[in-house]
Formats: sequence, C-alpha cells, structure tokens
Amino acid sequence: MAKTKPKAAPSTDAHERMGFWRQYIFSIDHKVIGKQYLFLGLFMGYVGVFLIPLMVGARDMAFPRLNMASFWTIFVGSMLLLVSFFVPGGGSHAGWTNYVPLSDAAKYLPGNYWGGNLWLIALAIDFASVLMGGINFLTTAIAMRAPGMTFWRMPLLVWQELAARTYLTHRRGLSGF
Repeated sequence: MAKTKPKAAPSTDAHERMGFWRQYIFSIDHKVIGKQYLFLGLFMGYVGVFLIPLMVGARDMAFPRLNMASFWTIFVGSMLLLVSFFVPGGGSHAGWTNYVPLSDAAKYLPGNYWGGNLWLIALAIDFASVLMGGINFLTTAIAMRAPGMTFWRMPLLVWQELAARTYLTHRRGLSGF
C-alpha cells in the first residue's frame, strides 16, 4: 500500500494577510501614542500647567490662550492619529520612527498611503503644540516668579520642566521631530 502525502493546509503566513498589517500597525503606533500624546501631553503638559504657577507664585500661566490653543492642538493631533488607523490601507506601516526603508510605501505596499500621510500630519500638529506649551512654560517660570524667588530658590520640578521644555523647544524647533 502506497503512502500518500497529507494535503497541505492553506497558507497561514501572517505576512500574506491584511490582519497582520492591522496588528503590526496597532502594536507599533501604540508607541507613538504613548510617547507623543501621553508622556508629552499628559505628564509634561498637564502636570506642568497645574504645578508651575503654584510653585513659582504666579496666578496663572503667562499666556492662558496659548495654553488653551496648545491643549486643543494636541487633542486634534491625537484624533488625527487615531483616524489614520481607519483609512483605506490602514495606518502608517513605517513603524514608530518612520524611517525610509519602511516609509517608502510605493515600493512595499500597493495603493495609496493615507495612513502614513495622516501620521506625519498628526506629528506636525503635535510639534506645534509642544512648541506652544514650551514657550508658555518658559515664559511663566522665568518672568512670573514671585518677588524674592531667584532661580536658585525655584523647586526642582520647575527646574525639570525648564530643562525639558528648553530641550524640546530647541530640538524640535531645529529638526522638526
């Protein structure tokens, strides 16, 4: 009796299914959401908005309307990033760094690249929000200190915010990202 080979199962290679791309996009872009919107927006932004005026003795931030614009700008950027998951072709396929080998979508992926374009626009909007917040933080901590509070008497959290905002404003202002 001759042995027959069992039938080969249908291809289950994850790279051939769109489900892999959806899983990949969500697993990679959660880093972008965590780094850009939760860390920069929530921890550095909102904590600083509440604590810096209290610690330096100011009544409010130096530019309250700029503060509000910064908040709504980061909100619009985060919503745009979330919308990019649901456009045809999915979100950005280039990972959380968006470097060239994977961001060259025409070479690797067929069709349009709306997800990557929306991802870049969302990060540009986030860049504008961080610049607005950085200018506001720096101005509040430097110009609106209580009488008698020198730079060396400021609390450590204010120094941390000054250093972080100076770095982010300078770095993002020069390089864009």
